[in-house]
Amino acid sequence: MWNLNGGSFSLSLTESAQRGEEICNNYAPKGNEELLMGYGFCIMDNPCDQVAISLSEPPSQVYEVLKQSFPASFTTPEWNRNEGTFFLRGRGHYTGGYTHDLPCLRGLPPEFFVAILELVRLSFSKRTGEEPPSDQELVCSSIDSVRFRLHQNRNDIAAWIPTLPDGPQNIRQVYSKIYRDGQLRILEEIIEELSEYLDAF
Repeated sequence: MWNLNGGSFSLSLTESAQRGEEICNNYAPKGNEELLMGYGFCIMDNPCDQVAISLSEPPSQVYEVLKQSFPASFTTPEWNRNEGTFFLRGRGHYTGGYTHDLPCLRGLPPEFFVAILELVRLSFSKRTGEEPPSDQELVCSSIDSVRFRLHQNRNDIAAWIPTLPDGPQNIRQVYSKIYRDGQLRILEEIIEELSEYLDAF
């Protein structure tokens, strides 16, 4: 149980525990980003780990489609930062990923993919003198756009690796490496799944 007192807190157990034994809490599962930022540690091969990715405010017509398609996820009259943050999941995530018609989208929240799809659709609609894309072309272009964005995210993380020491020098660096490696693994898994789908066409 959490006890708050004068701005500080303590944890008291309702059951006995031995030193070094794992104590589970009553919070929801936490990925390594939340653990690192909130508690200062990470878990190797965390089955709850995910990658946060944010989208800038889309054009109003795209946001309207999202509100109609996902009314429980998009509840505000205007785009806000919380609704624009999505969580990508690797193959080892305890949920198994998200439900989609296409298995290659398993790691992407449906809301995120539909946002990209609608942005790509809008981009196509602004081209003059061209035939509108088929549904398959629209899906492939959207998957390619996501893959490009994830490559950028992956490269942004990997760019720092050559500047780091050969191995962690202290416990903070150990946790930073666990976090970084987990983010890279998830991004690379999703990029691979998207690439396999696109390579089939």
